[in-house]
Amino acid sequence: MFDFGMLYGWVYKDNGERKYTKVYKQEGKGNAKTTTCSIMAIYHIVYDKIYPPQEPHRGNIARNVWIDLMAVDKVQAEQLKDPIQKIIKATPSLRPLIENKRTYIECQRNCGKIFVQSKDDKNMQGGKPSVVIIDELSSHKDGGKRADIVEANLGKKSGVLLVIITTAGEDSLVNPAKKEYDQAMSILHAKLSYNPNEHYLPIIREMEESDDIFDTTLWQKANPMFRYVGQYKYADNWFKSVKRRFDAAYATENLQQQLRFKIFNANMWEERAANSFLNAKLLRRLNSKECKVSQEDFEKLTHGRPKIVGLDFSLRRDLTADADVFLLDDGRIAIDAHGYLLEAVVKEKEHSDKVPYRQYEKLGWCTIIPEEDALVIDDRVVANGLIERAKEKEQEIVEICYDGYQAGLMIQKMQDGTYASFDSTQCLEIKQIATIQHIPTTRLKKAIIDKQIVWNGNKLLLWCLQNCYEFMTKKGDLIFLNKEHKDSPRRIDLVAAIVNALARIDSLKDTSTSSLDFILSDEFTQLYG
Repeated sequence: MFDFGMLYGWVYKDNGERKYTKVYKQEGKGNAKTTTCSIMAIYHIVYDKIYPPQEPHRGNIARNVWIDLMAVDKVQAEQLKDPIQKIIKATPSLRPLIENKRTYIECQRNCGKIFVQSKDDKNMQGGKPSVVIIDELSSHKDGGKRADIVEANLGKKSGVLLVIITTAGEDSLVNPAKKEYDQAMSILHAKLSYNPNEHYLPIIREMEESDDIFDTTLWQKANPMFRYVGQYKYADNWFKSVKRRFDAAYATENLQQQLRFKIFNANMWEERAANSFLNAKLLRRLNSKECKVSQEDFEKLTHGRPKIVGLDFSLRRDLTADADVFLLDDGRIAIDAHGYLLEAVVKEKEHSDKVPYRQYEKLGWCTIIPEEDALVIDDRVVANGLIERAKEKEQEIVEICYDGYQAGLMIQKMQDGTYASFDSTQCLEIKQIATIQHIPTTRLKKAIIDKQIVWNGNKLLLWCLQNCYEFMTKKGDLIFLNKEHKDSPRRIDLVAAIVNALARIDSLKDTSTSSLDFILSDEFTQLYG
């Protein structure tokens, strides 16, 4: 009632038009947000009437109202449509007025229509909608773009409205809904010296970082439904369900379940996804003064040292990477990586990856290969680059560890002396399977946790680290790194090269300590159980 009163109650005295044309509403899951969308859609096509206060005779029921309900996918689209149909069937006064069609719902008296759409629809409806309601914006991968487009396409008639209803989300560094949330919070807390949109209504219900998450009475801040525990069966059942999940997450110290509770039930934004390789805390450690050093200091620490080189070759036109891994005298691990990209695709990749590759080349973090007609990364550039870099810094390449998918030709040339003379035992293929990847992945993460990693602030490497997601085998006992999904433009190649090298870092230890000795040691038990 409060939300509807704010949205529909504030009107201009002279003509009765609504003050607010855009609403951002964020609260925890399970608080009837989807049902709210359905109620609003029905109201607009059947009963919406704009008139000056206390003068209903001067207004007319809105006609030809076009409603777009925007869902994440077809499943959610059905979840949006289902309560509309149930409300119509359960309301005798609505049944003769509204006709349910397969693709839309129509009020015959007022010619109003409701279209339920999702990103899965091949042909999005055209025209100028009067009202657009976007459900769960934080789950829309392209939500920010979709919201901008529909806002620009709203019709020019009176009563237009854009409603965004959502719950907080993960990976807030890139989530489009987080930008909308930040703007809404700025308006709520009067942080803007000038409000660019006085027609914007922000409604946000969330717990705060300072709140005691174990105090169940505070859960009402993000869940207005919990105010009715003991009064309504739905509120009772939902509270019990949330409480069971909360108890299980904190009793077993399940960090992923705790994160989900904070996002979906406490309605708190999280900087990283639940399965991000590095959460916000670890990223801060990586950027601490104990780990991050200047390029000059990094070169002093690694000059003249033996190293393991890791390779991750791309498929044709993507990012290729090589990495250097060092074991310092104090036991810390020093890492660096370098990217390679074709000149022909730089402009395209700067746009899709949102990475300034040309600027990074000037800083020495990547190489842009100039051959315009090249179809694949030239292995000569990569091979000569890592050999010359080792020679310039007087570093011995102990082993070259590679992903055999694309690097095989380069390794063959290295072994037969095309670039330099390498013993065949120095070039080792690292299988891209969890049983092999688990140990170096865990070692990298533990080194960051313990602040035993050293790096030079390479922003291309940092970008790749932030793009890494941690996946587990079906049995849940081994982890490996990958992109969020196979079509993601956010690359992880520099990290993949580092992990390949870390798989053989024990080769840099004293020869008296074999890999078998390490596996049998207390250190291995502490690291991997």
